[in-house]
Amino acid sequence: MLRILMQIRQGFVSYILWPITTCVIYCPLIVLFLLLKDYKKVGWGIHQWGESIFKLLGQPYEIEGLENIDKDKRYLLISNHSSMYDVSLCTLLFNQQPISWILKESLLKIPVANLMFLLGIGIPISRANARGSQKKIMDRIKVLRESINPHIIMYPEGTRSKDGEIHDFKRGFIKVMKEYEMDVLPVTLSGVYTFFSAKQKLTNPSAVLKVTIHPPQTYQELHTMTDKEILEKMQTMIKKDYYA
Repeated sequence: MLRILMQIRQGFVSYILWPITTCVIYCPLIVLFLLLKDYKKVGWGIHQWGESIFKLLGQPYEIEGLENIDKDKRYLLISNHSSMYDVSLCTLLFNQQPISWILKESLLKIPVANLMFLLGIGIPISRANARGSQKKIMDRIKVLRESINPHIIMYPEGTRSKDGEIHDFKRGFIKVMKEYEMDVLPVTLSGVYTFFSAKQKLTNPSAVLKVTIHPPQTYQELHTMTDKEILEKMQTMIKKDYYA
């Protein structure tokens, strides 16, 4: 009975309260900071947005490895991807540094949020034109690095896992790493598929959410490796904690 009540509460938060809070409070606030070019507050606003969902849900989580993040650097963060809550968890890792992430072009249709995305938080991708999107992503990242200088979040699997397994990584993040000489921050997200996968209508409050931040992999080290070696290394690191 307690589990059912918790699911109902979390369902209300996920489908009604949080979307309203996002569009009415956080998106306008982040847009304001972006227009003012106060990028520390942009990072703070994004962090607060990500933190708010788990507070509203009443869902605990654990973060391991925060000491691996150098606050003076900007990383290319890569992780496994199995839930709509993955981005929210990743925003918890940075506070006063802005982040930008790859998102579906269709999300630009969301009022207020689309302005936030267009001003620098989002890097839209069209799945119907993958080749054209790659160039747009690279051009967009170049502009962002010269303006708000964010951490970049990418999910190398390309889309959310349909079965909870970690699938083969694509090479897109390697192109970004080499082009902009960015250190790669591998992150493992555990328990998120069990909590809320694409197949679920309601959350699973009994899921144990954990974020594991692995030691950064420097550009100086990675650029001497082949793409295949980089893919294998990143997948091995991320899978190790996921299947532990």
